[in-house]
Amino acid sequence: MADLLRAGQEWLANQLKTHASNTVVYVRGANQVSVSAIIGRTLMKLEDGYGGVHMHWIGNFARAW
Repeated sequence: MADLLRAGQEWLANQLKTHASNTVVYVRGANQVSVSAIIGRTLMKLEDGYGGVHMHWIGNFARAW
């Protein structure tokens, strides 16, 4: 029997790359490469040590394989 979870994950990854990714340039030193990436955001929850919690949204890119 085929691995349905793997097949579904591959299908979803392909859909994200095709329909939701942007080309970005990754630069490291003198080297650079263009890759497909999905723009995302992460919610960071930071405790202040006095019982309070500060929440911040941080933007990021995820490599679209």
